[in-house]
Amino acid sequence: MEAIGKNRDMSFPKRIGRYRFREEMTGQDGDSRYRFGIYHDQEGALALLKTPADSSDRTASRWLRNEITAYRFVSGSLAKRPELYDLHPDIRVPDLIAAESSRQRSYLLIRYVSDAKRLSDLPAGERVDAYRKAIAFLSEFSSVDERRNTGLLRRGQAYLSFSFPLIAVVAIVFHPRAAFAILGAMILYFRYPPRLRDGERNVFAHRDLGERNILADGQRYWIVDFQLAAFAHPLTDIVALALKLWDNRAEWESFLAGEAVSRSFSRPHGVRDVRSLSLRLCVQNLAISEGRDPVSVTKYLRRLLHHRPSPFRQRLCQLKGWVYGLLYSSKKRVRIEPFDPKGEEIARAVIQEIRAAQPDDVTVHLLGSVSMGIAGRRDIDIFVECDPDAFRPRAARLSEAFGPSVRTKPEYVEWEFVRDGWEIDILLIDPESAKFGYQTSVVWMVQQDPVLRSRYDVLKRSLDGKTLREYEQAKRRFFSGLRKESLRFQDSL
Repeated sequence: MEAIGKNRDMSFPKRIGRYRFREEMTGQDGDSRYRFGIYHDQEGALALLKTPADSSDRTASRWLRNEITAYRFVSGSLAKRPELYDLHPDIRVPDLIAAESSRQRSYLLIRYVSDAKRLSDLPAGERVDAYRKAIAFLSEFSSVDERRNTGLLRRGQAYLSFSFPLIAVVAIVFHPRAAFAILGAMILYFRYPPRLRDGERNVFAHRDLGERNILADGQRYWIVDFQLAAFAHPLTDIVALALKLWDNRAEWESFLAGEAVSRSFSRPHGVRDVRSLSLRLCVQNLAISEGRDPVSVTKYLRRLLHHRPSPFRQRLCQLKGWVYGLLYSSKKRVRIEPFDPKGEEIARAVIQEIRAAQPDDVTVHLLGSVSMGIAGRRDIDIFVECDPDAFRPRAARLSEAFGPSVRTKPEYVEWEFVRDGWEIDILLIDPESAKFGYQTSVVWMVQQDPVLRSRYDVLKRSLDGKTLREYEQAKRRFFSGLRKESLRFQDSL
């Protein structure tokens, strides 16, 4: 947020308790429905006030009232269970200072985290870590007694089912080309509706977690903007975040690979419930004119409508992988060496040459053991994203820098060479191809998870002196097992 003026505006209360009005701030992402003011006390503590920009805007007032209720619920829960912050030391919710909701005036005053940044300014690994911790923290607020004493929104099974036909009609009006997918989603939803299992109940859900509504101050993460909070299905926040992260496939898959998320899928019919809730959420996004990119949401919806591959196709893929493993030598031995920073230096130099050989900025991915900082075979794997239509001119420029390509496929062009004793493998590859999606996702997951990275390092070291066939088969089993364990949701699409 940025200050837009230091003159006191009479539309803001001059004083709330010990806090005095100081200046007005711009709304988040230019949101014109609300106005924000900075307050301070005599000790210099800052507070943020949120109020509707137009007192006659009933929608803005309604959502603000719900946010006030959510903050009161969270504050009351923390007062009864202060140990929650000890159990989740990396997560905080700004303190509720004051609130008022009347016909004349509505406002919410909370602690202002002045030195915090949005998650969009942080590395992808930290963002995923914040999402996982936020969901684990919010799952604590599900007490039946506290729930009965709140006026918070309820978005249970009855609401989801009765409102689905209406939002489907609106979505079709806005996006007629996606009509068949929308109708298919509604039919599949009512065929397998998400249900609460034995012992489960609707829980407190933020419903709008994302890089905009989680802040980071270098020490912990702060969850803000509870205006959409409601008591809803336990998988609601997971499903909503999965849709938001869909445009970044590596981040999407890493989020789904988390222990808490994977555990949610292991509940009875968990995968089916995730799928049903996702179908409805996609249609809901298409029904909102200011929702997410409709093209991306439509792609996600259509992928959700794909059924699990037939048993025959699954067996065929397994057979293909087994045959592929037999192509490697059963006599050649591999040599595994400890991590050497020299590999990083060579990789950086090669990537600079790749960028210099391209007419514009390109996206380059460093993969393999060098990118993970673990033991390896002194090899460097690099992916260069490229649309297949541009393969020919881009490949020609790379060939000038690295020599002729050794392999050309519909989805990639490959170069292999040796530099300073390191084997370099470069692929100019279609980012929409299955090969790109598989390799970048599993490598990214290992890069971001210290436990997986340690497991993979131990595995690599244990393969020193094994045959090339044994080495490749062990790697394939590791990554296949990882995907099978952590991406059950993707397997069901």
